[in-house]
Amino acid sequence: MALLQGAGAGVGIVYSRTSSVYSSQHLAAVREVYKALTMNGIPVHFVTESTLSRRQVSDGVKMMIAPGVTHLPSACLRGLRELTREVRLVVAGADPLASDERDQAHAAGERTAVLRRATVLPAEGPAGIGAAVLDLARRSRLDAVTLERTAGGTPTTVEWRPVHDGRRWLVGATNYGTHAEVVTIRLHGRRPLELHDLLTGERLDRSRTELAPLTPRLLTLR
Repeated sequence: MALLQGAGAGVGIVYSRTSSVYSSQHLAAVREVYKALTMNGIPVHFVTESTLSRRQVSDGVKMMIAPGVTHLPSACLRGLRELTREVRLVVAGADPLASDERDQAHAAGERTAVLRRATVLPAEGPAGIGAAVLDLARRSRLDAVTLERTAGGTPTTVEWRPVHDGRRWLVGATNYGTHAEVVTIRLHGRRPLELHDLLTGERLDRSRTELAPLTPRLLTLR
């Protein structure tokens, strides 16, 4: 389980305390992006303002999302600019990165330099931002492992996370709903050759896996 908790590759979500003071949309957008990604097996890491000012990001993060970030201290904006040399930046929402912690407009050149290197999504509400970020993450191939209802659609109560340990893929999955979910797991779009639950030792049907409520599974697939 520690390997799953430390899974590096994935998406960094910028949490800005400054933006949360000036805009109610920021926290709502953060929640929607977090939910959209974690419920679709894409590892998430939070990037705080102190992290940005130190120009640091978790190892393996390939994409960084700034959802509804309207206000950001100048030191953080400069850190964001430096990090765009290593990590793909995506900004979403109205007036992105427009002002500092004193509600003063950033120098146009500084803001423009960051936005020029970023992917700018259309200004939509929090739910729209979450959906757009998930679509972008999928198109960027950040979801090597996918999990879908066998009958069709995506389960909305299952939180799951995949990680590759160098030999195989592991998937931790927990259904937080009140009813069982029957899902199909795919690796690079195909059913795995083998599928086991390491917690129970059972070999599972590759075409359907039942996730009982509040019963964690630790799956291994090849």
